[in-house]
Amino acid sequence: MESLSGKSSPGSVKGNVAARESVRSRLAMLFFSQVCLLAAVAGVSASRHPVPGCVFLGLVWLLDLPRSWQPVRMLVLALAFIGAMAYAGFRGPSPPPVPAWLAEASAPAQMRDGREKPPPPLRVRGKVLDCTPLSGGRLRILLGEAVPVNDHSGSGPAEPRAAPYQGRIAWTWYRPEIIPLPGQVLETALRLAPVRGMKNPGGWDVEQYWRDRGVWFRAWSGARSRAVILEAGARPASMFAEAREKLLYGFLAALPGEKGKASNPQFSSLSESAAILPALIFGDRSFLSEEQTDFFARSTLAHSLALSGLHLGYATLAGLFLAYAIGRLFPRLWLYIPRPAAALLFALPLAAAYLWLGKMPVSLMRAACMLFFWTLLLFLKRPRVILDGLLATVAVLLLLDPLSLFDLSLQLSVISVATIALCLPFLYNLSQRLFPDRPAARPRHAPHGRIRSSFSRAFRRLLRWSVVLLGTSFCIQIVLSPITARVFGTAGLWFPLNLLWLPALGFLVMPPAVLGLVFSGIGMETAASTSLYLAALPCEALMRLLHLLEESGWLTAPLIPRPHWLSAAGFWLLCLSLPGLALGRGKRILSACFVLAGLAMLLLPPALALYENRQTGVRLRLLDVGQGQAVLVEWSGMAGTISGRHPDSGRVLVDGGGFPGSSFDVSKSILAPVLTDNALPRLDMVINTHPDADHLAGLVYLLEHAWVGSYLGNGDRALPALEEREQKALPALEEREQKALRRSGLAQRVLKAGDRLELARDLRLEVLWPPGDFPYENRKRGAESGNNASLILRLVWKDTPLALLCGDAEAPALLALMDAVGRSGGSFQAENVVSSEGSLQGSNYLSAQVLVLPHHGSAGSLVPGFYETVGPRTALASCGHANKWGFPSAPVRSALKALGIPLHATSQRGQIQIIWRNSAEPPEIRFARQGEESKR
Repeated sequence: MESLSGKSSPGSVKGNVAARESVRSRLAMLFFSQVCLLAAVAGVSASRHPVPGCVFLGLVWLLDLPRSWQPVRMLVLALAFIGAMAYAGFRGPSPPPVPAWLAEASAPAQMRDGREKPPPPLRVRGKVLDCTPLSGGRLRILLGEAVPVNDHSGSGPAEPRAAPYQGRIAWTWYRPEIIPLPGQVLETALRLAPVRGMKNPGGWDVEQYWRDRGVWFRAWSGARSRAVILEAGARPASMFAEAREKLLYGFLAALPGEKGKASNPQFSSLSESAAILPALIFGDRSFLSEEQTDFFARSTLAHSLALSGLHLGYATLAGLFLAYAIGRLFPRLWLYIPRPAAALLFALPLAAAYLWLGKMPVSLMRAACMLFFWTLLLFLKRPRVILDGLLATVAVLLLLDPLSLFDLSLQLSVISVATIALCLPFLYNLSQRLFPDRPAARPRHAPHGRIRSSFSRAFRRLLRWSVVLLGTSFCIQIVLSPITARVFGTAGLWFPLNLLWLPALGFLVMPPAVLGLVFSGIGMETAASTSLYLAALPCEALMRLLHLLEESGWLTAPLIPRPHWLSAAGFWLLCLSLPGLALGRGKRILSACFVLAGLAMLLLPPALALYENRQTGVRLRLLDVGQGQAVLVEWSGMAGTISGRHPDSGRVLVDGGGFPGSSFDVSKSILAPVLTDNALPRLDMVINTHPDADHLAGLVYLLEHAWVGSYLGNGDRALPALEEREQKALPALEEREQKALRRSGLAQRVLKAGDRLELARDLRLEVLWPPGDFPYENRKRGAESGNNASLILRLVWKDTPLALLCGDAEAPALLALMDAVGRSGGSFQAENVVSSEGSLQGSNYLSAQVLVLPHHGSAGSLVPGFYETVGPRTALASCGHANKWGFPSAPVRSALKALGIPLHATSQRGQIQIIWRNSAEPPEIRFARQGEESKR
C-alpha cells in the first residue's frame, strides 16, 4: 500500500494526475496504521465528548472506504477507538488532596451577620514551575509544593507550618517587581481561591482548561504586592535559565525606546514597534498593550506573535540558506545528503536554540517534533513527508499526553499543517499552469538577452510562489474558519495582510532581530542597537497601518454565529468531498454521497434552531457574569412589533455586567459567545438600567460589534468608579460608551416610569421606575452610584406578570415605588410610550412570578414588604462567587426564607434559565451547574 507521501514529482505526468485527485481520495491512501491513529484521536475526543467522538469515528470509517468494510479492519478500528478512550479517561485530571490549611485559606470567611466574604491573604512559600509574561504587564506564575509560613517581621524567612500542597497554583501578578526563574522558591502573601469560571452553556469552560494543566487553585495580585526569592532556592534548577534571562536583559537594553531605562530592563517601557521584538524572539508579551494585542487579533495577525511552527519555519528557511551556502562550497555534499534533508538537518540546531529562547512552550515543542520526523523520513528516502510527519507527531503527543488533543493551539496547528499537505500539490500545479516557464531563446548578439531571460524566469518564479503562498493562506483560513468562528466568534476580514506581513517578518524583521540578539550577547551594544532599530522599522510601519485602519473604522472583526460542532464536521466533510466531485474520475457518485452527507450535517443544527424559534415560549436567562448583572429575555413563536417589524422571535438584553477598572471584557469573553452560540449576533433591544460599571461595561463591545435594534437607558451619565480612577490607562466608561454609540449609529433613548415596550403580541416590558421628575442633579456625583435611579422593569405575557427586574434599586427607591403605586390605586398613566400607546393597569402593579433581587441581594435593598407585594415564586440574585460584599446578604436570605421564597444565585448555580411554555403554567427552571450545590 502506497502512502500519501508518494515519490512522484509535481512536474511529471504522474504528479499532475496526483494533483488533480480529490482530497478525500488522497486521504484514502494513508497507511492503515495512520487510519487507526485517526480512530484513536476520535476515541480521545469521545472520552470527554461522546457524541462528537463517535461522529468523527464514523467519518474516519467512511474516508477509508471501500477497505473499511473488511471485518478485521473494522475490529481493529473499534479497538483503537475504545482503547484510546479508556487511556484518555485513565490519564484524565484528578484533584490532589487538599490540605486543611488550603481548604481554610480558600473558603469564604463567615462574618458575624452571616455574610460570606473572600478569605484574607495567606503568606505561602512555593517553587516556581513556570513563568509566562502576558500582555498588559502581567506575569503568570505556576507555583508547586506550596506551603503556608508564619507571618514574621524579621529579616529572615519564616518556617513552614504545614504539609505542602501537591497540586499547582496559577498566580497572575500585575506589574511585578521581580521576575522569578523556574526552580526558584518564592515567599509572598496570596488570596487563594479554587479555580472557578463563570458557567454559561455555550461559553468557554475555564475550569476544565486549568484542570487539564493540573491547576486547581488560582490567585491574583496587583502592583503593590511584594514577593521574596529565598536564598536557599535562589539558584534556578538549570543554568540555562539564568543564561537566557541574562540574554533577555541585554536584548531589552539594546532595543530602541525611551532613554534612561530602569536598572532592570524588564520594567522599562518600550515603543509599540520595539515591544513586538521580545514577543517574537523570547515569547515575552508583557510589553505589548491590550490595545496592541487587540489590533493583532482583529487583523488576523495574532498567530505571528505566538511562538509556534511559523517561527520554526523561519529556522528551517535559515537552514535552507545555510545548506545552499555549504553546498556551493562543497558540492560533493549533495552526493551523500539530499538538499531538502540537509536543509532540515541544519535547521535542527537552530530550532533547538529557538526552543531554549522561547522557554520550550508546548507549541514550539510540537513544531520541533514535526521537524524531527520530517528530517527522519527524508533520510529514509521518503519524499513528500508533510502529512506522514504530522501524523507521527500526533501519535507521540497522544501517547505522552492524550489530553493535549483538547488544546486549542494543537488543534489549530495540526489542521493548518494538514491543510498545507493536502492543498500544496494542487496549488503548486496551479501556479505552474498559470505562469509556465517559457523556453529561453538563444541570444545571438548582446548579453542583455540572457539578463532579460533570467529576470523573466525570476519574475515568473516569484509569481508562482505568490500564488502558492496566497492560496495556502486562503485555504488555511477557510479550513480553520469553523474553529476560529466557534472559539473567537468573529470574522477576520484582513487575513490578506498575512501575505504582506509574513514575508516581511521572515526577511526584514527576524534576521536583524536575531543579529541584534547575537550582538547584544557578545557585548557589541552599538551593532545590537542598529540591528534592532532596523528590525523595528517594519513593525513600526505595521502598527501605523493598523492605527490608520482603526481610525478609519475599517479594522473591524464583526461578530458571526458560532457554529455547532456538527455543522463544523459537515463543513470539513464538504471540503474533503467537493474537490472529488469536481475533479474525480469514476468515483463521482461516491463523492456526491459525501457532499450530500456534509450538507445535511452542516444545515441540521441551524434547522433545529429555526424549529425551536417557532415554538411558542418566553425565556429569561440570568447570565453568570460574576459580580455584575446581565439578563437576556428571549421569545419565540409569536408575532412581534419591534421597530415596525414582525419577527417570530426576538431578544432583549438588560444590562451586561462588567468589572470596574479591569481589562477583562465580560462582553467579549462571556456575553458574545453565549449570544452567538448557533445564533445570529442580533439583539432587538439593549437596555441599561443605570450606568454603573457592573451593569454597563459589558454592553460596550456588543453595541459596537453586534446588530442592535435600539439602545435604551435611564438617561444618567456613567461616572468613573474608584478602580477606574486608579487605572489611568483605561479610558473612562462614558467615553467608551459614546465611542461605541457613534460607531454603531445608535442614540440612547430615555425611559421613565409609565413607558411600555411592546416586544411581541401580548408580550411587553413595563417601566415602573424612575419617575420623569427624578432629581438626578441632587445626588452627590462620585460619592453615590445612582442606584436609586435604576430602571425597574416588569415582563408581562398575556397580562400575566412573569418577572420583575430591579437593577440596583435600593430601599429608598423601592419604598417610593410602593408609595407611588399605592397613591395611584395600582396603576400608572403612560408618559412616554415606546412602540405602542395606552396605559398600564392591573390589580397588582408589582406582582411577578420571578423576582431578580435589587442590587444583587444587598442588605441596603432589603424591604420585606416589597417581597410580600411582589409575591414571587422564585427569587434570583446575580453575584460573584465569594464576592467581597457577601451578596446575597444574610438578612435578605433570612427574609426570603421567612416568606417561603426559594433563592437561587449565579454564584452557586451558574447561569439560571427560566422557561415559560405557557403563561398559565408555572415556569421551568434550569441551572448551568448541576452538582450537589445546585440541587433544587
